[in-house]
Amino acid sequence: MPATDEPSRSDDALAVPALFLGGSALFVGASLRAMGRCVGLLAQRSATLAQLARESMTDDEAAATARRVLRDELLGLMREAGEIASQESRAGVDDFDTMTREWMPGPDEPADRRQQRVKS
Repeated sequence: MPATDEPSRSDDALAVPALFLGGSALFVGASLRAMGRCVGLLAQRSATLAQLARESMTDDEAAATARRVLRDELLGLMREAGEIASQESRAGVDDFDTMTREWMPGPDEPADRRQQRVKS
């Protein structure tokens, strides 16, 4: 069999599992970053939310106001948590795109192209 510069079929067969493995690792990382940021956000807001919850359980007129403020605070917390999850998801997709561009040569790039490393 003549030698060629093209990647072998075994290289192609390993590309798909490598993509899944790399993508899974990036997904887990993005999820953990989002979870950590959301837990931090909840920790910042927990004292205020607990105080509003206590105030909303009384029978006086201030309880109705406390319930409305508690609802607004919870909605704000959920919106911020959703924004955090969205940011981390986008960062994970961008990381995956960058990682796979390095793995998969384009049509105009040689298959044996290696990433340049810089000594620091």
